[in-house]
Amino acid sequence: MHPTPRLTAITATIVFVGTLGLLLVVGGFGVIRVGEEMFEGLGMLTPRWGENNLMALLTMAGVISAPVVIWFGVWFFRKALAGEQRMEGYVAAPKA
Repeated sequence: MHPTPRLTAITATIVFVGTLGLLLVVGGFGVIRVGEEMFEGLGMLTPRWGENNLMALLTMAGVISAPVVIWFGVWFFRKALAGEQRMEGYVAAPKA
């Protein structure tokens, strides 16, 4: 039994979105953390604000990256589904 093009596209999209989401959240967290340290150094935030509000930083990173991940997920699914549907009729030549 061969998987359908839709199932293959969904599986590929899940892997893509998971990887992209993780990378964006980790990268976004790093950028937010650098900004937070800068604001602490300038006296705009209290010392150790980032250590005391870790969940706020993680939430900001997730909320900021969510729209990008959703958009790329939809885009990738459409591309993957179109590619899989084109490949559906493809049959490899038998070995000689």
